[in-house]
Amino acid sequence: MTNEPSGIVAFDWRPRRLAACVAMAKAMVGSIMSDVNKVCDRSKEGRKKSWASSWLRCRRVDVVEPTQPPPEHDVTLVITPIGPRLPRKFQAYHSSVLLGDLELSFSMLGITILQGPQSHEHLPRSEESETRDMGKVRCVDAVSLRSKLLPHFRHNTYDLLRKNCNSFSDVCLFALVGARLDRDYRHLEQASLIMENSFGLIQRLTRGKYIPNPDAEAFMVEEVLAKLDGMAEDHALNPRATASVVAVADGIVVEA
Repeated sequence: MTNEPSGIVAFDWRPRRLAACVAMAKAMVGSIMSDVNKVCDRSKEGRKKSWASSWLRCRRVDVVEPTQPPPEHDVTLVITPIGPRLPRKFQAYHSSVLLGDLELSFSMLGITILQGPQSHEHLPRSEESETRDMGKVRCVDAVSLRSKLLPHFRHNTYDLLRKNCNSFSDVCLFALVGARLDRDYRHLEQASLIMENSFGLIQRLTRGKYIPNPDAEAFMVEEVLAKLDGMAEDHALNPRATASVVAVADGIVVEA
């Protein structure tokens, strides 16, 4: 960094410093992509083992006598940092949502249902995983929620920057309890997307290992939220005090 005469701090673009910055950026992106691949691999393993049992458990739990109230489920956000340790706003994260003890997560496989937060277990920084209580719901289970969200998060539509696990968690929380994923968890990917759209920076840093997914190009979280507006009111026992998305125009969310 250098100080310009005006007092404005500017980047030092001398060759050695620039080369060091590029090397650090490459290492960071490479580490993040490696962790993302671990999530997908774990989802493949867990899906083979627990999909059928998860489906049966969801259906079995929801069979209740007419005189009994519908079962309640806790909604929990699970967050794990991925890649190198950085300040929160510059840290990359993997996230998923627990509905009761069943995890819903999103990867290249689409929406996966697993027993417990399995998508986090094999990440290098899994010991740093955090959980946040987001509320309670009734009259909804993991299988029915997956069916509701599946048109928006299909198999092979995952994109590291445009449509990832955090996009899904954001939508999932909104559909369940009317809450949104904290913006800090998505700050790095959104900043990276701007740089990718402007300069193709992420493709260059990864030497082509990151390739934008054309099936995710038109995806916008806000448009999905607009379609799901009011869904949380049907089953959330303590819906979060968030504004209701009523319109989306040119990528701008209009809230009530």
